[in-house]
Order: sequence, then C-alpha cells, then structure tokens
Amino acid sequence: MKRLLFAVLFAELIFAPRALSQNTDLRATQQTLHECFSSGYASDTTLFLYANDHYSTLSVSQKSSLLNDYCRTRPQQKITVYTSTQGRELWLRGTDSFILVEGWNNDNLALENFSPLTVQRQGNNRWFFYFGASLSGAKGSSSFFTSARLGTYLYKNYLDISSTLNFGRTHTDGGNTFSGAISASSRAYLPFRIKSANIAPYAGAGFSFNFAPDAFFELQLLTGACWFVGQGSLDVGFQYGTKSKGMLTVGYTFRPSFKKK
Repeated sequence: MKRLLFAVLFAELIFAPRALSQNTDLRATQQTLHECFSSGYASDTTLFLYANDHYSTLSVSQKSSLLNDYCRTRPQQKITVYTSTQGRELWLRGTDSFILVEGWNNDNLALENFSPLTVQRQGNNRWFFYFGASLSGAKGSSSFFTSARLGTYLYKNYLDISSTLNFGRTHTDGGNTFSGAISASSRAYLPFRIKSANIAPYAGAGFSFNFAPDAFFELQLLTGACWFVGQGSLDVGFQYGTKSKGMLTVGYTFRPSFKKK
C-alpha cells in the first residue's frame, strides 16, 4: 500500500508541473488572441480572423507562433487575416504548420505583379522579324511560298509597317515554276483582344510586286490574329490579292529586345 501511494505521489510530482505549464501556455495564448483579434468565423476550409492594432506590432515569427498554437488542431486549411480596413494576410497549412503566403493591401496593390502578359511594341522593341509560309490553291493550280518579313511599329501598339520577301513554287498542269514577290504592307491591331487566350486580331493592306514567273503589281488585303507565345507571336491570317486571289498565311513574329547603351 505504501508503495502504491508513493508511486501516485511521484507521478503527480512529475506530471503536475507539465500540465500546469500547458495550462499556463493555453491561457497566455488565449490572452494574446484577445489582444490581437476582435472577432472571427470559419467557413468551409477557411478561418477568417479580424485583427486589432496590436497584431500589426508582431513580427512574422510571433504571428506564426500565435496562429499555429491556436489553429494547430483546427480542421481549416487556410487562414485569412484582416489586418486593417483593406489589409489582408493569407496563411496556408503546410506539412505541420501554417505558413504566411502573401500579405497585401487592396488600396495599394502592386499591379505590375498581377498584370497579364503583354508584348512591348515600342521603345527598345519596335523592330520585328517574321518567318512563315503561305499556301493558296485554285482549280488547276496551287502555290506554296516561304516568307521573310522585316518591320517596325509606328504608333504605340496599334500600327506597323513592314517589307516582305516571298519565294516558292507554283504547280499547274504544265509543271512547277519558280515564283517570287516583294511586298510592303501595314497592319492595324484592333482595340479588342481575347485576354484569356492572349490573342489580338489585326487588319491591314499593302501592295506587292510579283517578279516571277510573271511580272505584275497587285493590291493586297490582310486579316488575321496574333497569339502571343514566348518573346513573339504565332500569326495566322488570310491574304487576298487582286490577282493572286486568296492565300492562307502562317508564321512566327520575333520581337528582339535591344538593350540601351
């Protein structure tokens, strides 16, 4: 009996300070929570907390300790902290703790970090190079051309001018003949674009001098769209000439970046 009583007393001496310490830490955490947050609620997997001014005086490590001590056993996977009228913090649950992912203010957003991808068409990037191909067909004949174009943008993001060299083969019932042409054209990029796919349509006009197999001038009308990929755009369009008729064009426009000296 004495041995049993001694064991109980020994256990109390060992575990009582630890339990007292845990209760003290819990009360301290609850007190700090009341100092830092005025209210909060949970919705699905997110815990929303409204912070007081005292919360803003804490360091990131102090905030992390406070939120993890309180939320470690909660089922939510995300914490959104309202630090001011428009201030926000986003905390996500990691492997074993919540981690601060982002902090921002809706009244002072760094919009350059969230803006969609755009291609600069002015300043140091005014010049562009295009390589592509075009295909046309009619009853009894078909033509295939490869194209190389050099151009520059004239007015902000809306207008360009370029010169193109086309050379290829024309197939008719009589056989294959070499075809070549030099053209100059201008394209206007329409003010609307499909932002979700980063596609911009265009329309333009120009003239061409065909020097082989026959020599003639013709007016050309252009339409199509640019799909911005990488440092340039994949261009798909339709070209109509007063003599060469319709032609499908596909190519890639490179927009090199020239560094200022």
